[in-house]
Amino acid sequence: SVIDPFPFELSAAVVAMFHSMNQSRHDLKVGLHQAQQSYEMKLQELDSHHSQQLHQLRQRAQKALEEAEQRYQADLSDLRKRLEAEQSSRSAAQYHIESLQRNLRHLRDELEEKREDVSELPLLRETCRHQRNELRELQKLKQQLPEL
Repeated sequence: SVIDPFPFELSAAVVAMFHSMNQSRHDLKVGLHQAQQSYEMKLQELDSHHSQQLHQLRQRAQKALEEAEQRYQADLSDLRKRLEAEQSSRSAAQYHIESLQRNLRHLRDELEEKREDVSELPLLRETCRHQRNELRELQKLKQQLPEL
């Protein structure tokens, strides 16, 4: 025999109300489950979207960092070349300065020699005048001497 879940007699309206409440409870559970699934799907979509955005941001940041590093290396290389050119130019200028200083010393030495020569000039003039006079005297003597 079938056991009646309701041992006492309930009116059809009460039974209908219980069934309606059970159905509503079931509908609420199904609705809640669907809402929870929908919420979790939305969370997964958002998480996936944020992960994608984060990945793109990391890629852009990495690319920007690499480009900045390349610019830094290029600038550093350019500065090295300019420094080498400046040092080379400075070396050439230094060599030129030293060469000019050597030339100047040489010219000073020559000038000093010429000054010494010039200081001897009066003595040389005097000697020359004296020798001319002696030569004249000798020529006079020669003319006076009979030819042998």
